[in-house]
Amino acid sequence: MLAPSIYMYILFIFIIYYLIKEDYWKGSFSKLQIIIKKNSNLFLIALILTIFSISFLDLPISKYFSQQNSISFLKPFIKIINNFGDGSFIFPLFTTLLIVSLIIQQDKYKKILLISLSSSIYAGLFNLFLKIFFNRARPYIDLNPYKLFVYKNINIFRADYWSMPSGHTIVAFAAIIPLVIHFENKLLKSLLITISILEAFARVYLFKHWLSDVIMAAFLGTIIGIIAYQNNITSSTNKELIQ
Repeated sequence: MLAPSIYMYILFIFIIYYLIKEDYWKGSFSKLQIIIKKNSNLFLIALILTIFSISFLDLPISKYFSQQNSISFLKPFIKIINNFGDGSFIFPLFTTLLIVSLIIQQDKYKKILLISLSSSIYAGLFNLFLKIFFNRARPYIDLNPYKLFVYKNINIFRADYWSMPSGHTIVAFAAIIPLVIHFENKLLKSLLITISILEAFARVYLFKHWLSDVIMAAFLGTIIGIIAYQNNITSSTNKELIQ
């Protein structure tokens, strides 16, 4: 008998096939290029913030969390929040919600859930290439925030050197941003944004990432989430969130 995880992987493959077949990712890469060109100042600000964090904030913040048992009563809560950016949590969650939406015949929820799911998968795949490119040591491996591009010394496929950007953070933001844009309830929007920010904090708190890793990931996840929403919802209304 196959392990339950095998069935989940099979379902994952079928959903990716469906997303590709229905053009959920069509034009995403070209759209990203256009946004970068038209919003170069915005990307420059994000780059400056990331470099500033690497230079002045990464080391002291990581040292603080590594040397002190600070706010230890939050650890159980932080570990729960940390799961929100994990693909093994996001995928089953959205798959379950999709099945429920089909059962109760709520196509409006099916559409936005598929957009969020496709956004998170796209972000995860895009982030994988960035991790290999930057090849940055995680803080628990080396408390040197400048240890990037060290291909000759290590195996580039070793997760210990996949610090930049944060995969959990980029996936969480990419999944949540379409929901934030779509739903009008302010309380729900605030809750979703809070969850994504807390997830980013959890990665730093748990000593898995540098602050700059989550800054970059949050920015990229937000952009990918907006693109996913524009391509699949607002394209029909000509409403653009980022020009």
